[in-house]
Amino acid sequence: MRNNLVFTNIPEDNSSGSEPPEVTERKLRNHLEEKLKIAKETADAMRFKRMHRSPSHPVHG
Repeated sequence: MRNNLVFTNIPEDNSSGSEPPEVTERKLRNHLEEKLKIAKETADAMRFKRMHRSPSHPVHG
């Protein structure tokens, strides 16, 4: 089992059919700063091994 974090309700840009991982990561870092009030320096220092979007339906759990 991996150490996974699941974030929900972060809008996805589906205009191209699939949001690139780089865009997803940028949106997540912004979410950490704006909504969770984590300092930009701290959010920028976080390292992610993988970045995935769930299918369009919500993930419960």
